[in-house]
Amino acid sequence: MKKITIDRKIWLRGKKMIDQTGDSLELASMLNRPFDGRMCCIGIYLNQCGITKKDLLDKADPAMLTDSGDLPKQAEWLIERDGEHITSYIDNSEVAGKLMTENDGAAREERIAALFAKHDVEIEFIN
Repeated sequence: MKKITIDRKIWLRGKKMIDQTGDSLELASMLNRPFDGRMCCIGIYLNQCGITKKDLLDKADPAMLTDSGDLPKQAEWLIERDGEHITSYIDNSEVAGKLMTENDGAAREERIAALFAKHDVEIEFIN
């Protein structure tokens, strides 16, 4: 089992963005957000699998890494292929969708740990 560490200081938890009218927009998360270097749990995982922070910069999900061939073999569970069409497993996973709306930090961490454990990845949260 691969073990990764998620540092809460850099972890960018999915949050809803609110526009100027008060309407909720799409969930905003990035593998590596350019203006502050914060990363979603998938970005942290991919970085610890060997992908550089530079290669993760400004990318919203792991499917964006497939064209360049940057996705490591142990992280291929993060995408789903349907012929030529590639999507992110996280976007399509009901469990992952619930993560984005989970307000309780401890419950969110438990769900993330369970999701990764299904793919033989153990997560430790620090800070």
